[in-house]
Amino acid sequence: MTGFKLRGAISEVELIAAGKKVRIRAVLSKLYGTGRWRKLKGIALVELPDGRVVEAEVHWFEAHGIGRRHEGKAATGIGMSRPKTRYVLCVRNGSYKASLAPRKVYRVLADRRAEASSLLRVIDDTGEDYLFPADLFVAIDVPTQARPAFARTASASGVSRPARRSSRPTMR
Repeated sequence: MTGFKLRGAISEVELIAAGKKVRIRAVLSKLYGTGRWRKLKGIALVELPDGRVVEAEVHWFEAHGIGRRHEGKAATGIGMSRPKTRYVLCVRNGSYKASLAPRKVYRVLADRRAEASSLLRVIDDTGEDYLFPADLFVAIDVPTQARPAFARTASASGVSRPARRSSRPTMR
């Protein structure tokens, strides 16, 4: 099994972002169609890849006329420990098409309890950390010479990105 299975209704639903505040709305529109995308969160029972059922905070995207695009992203429910970081290469995105891109490098946060359940706490394309099945990634070793450049140019998702240029003149 790759991903999480919901094992009950989602409660305590809250809006995280809507419209232009949804960071990956261009990706969502390309994958699923144009709509007024919203990112929501709530609490639900989820079945982990190892078969355990835990209460977790789940996040999903939805748009009117398109419906819920639940990627089974769990944010909590398995204790977290920090701060050791490492990097992984996404080898396939499974059902997480809006959040993960194959052949892309992601930063991983240490989480022993999650890893014991075959999960990795990855900072995805939304810039937030979530649990994903470990079989979607392979660990990579960043060479010593590259570590300063990686740390200096890493975005929230752990990959370097070119700076955006504004078409508007800057105010001085």
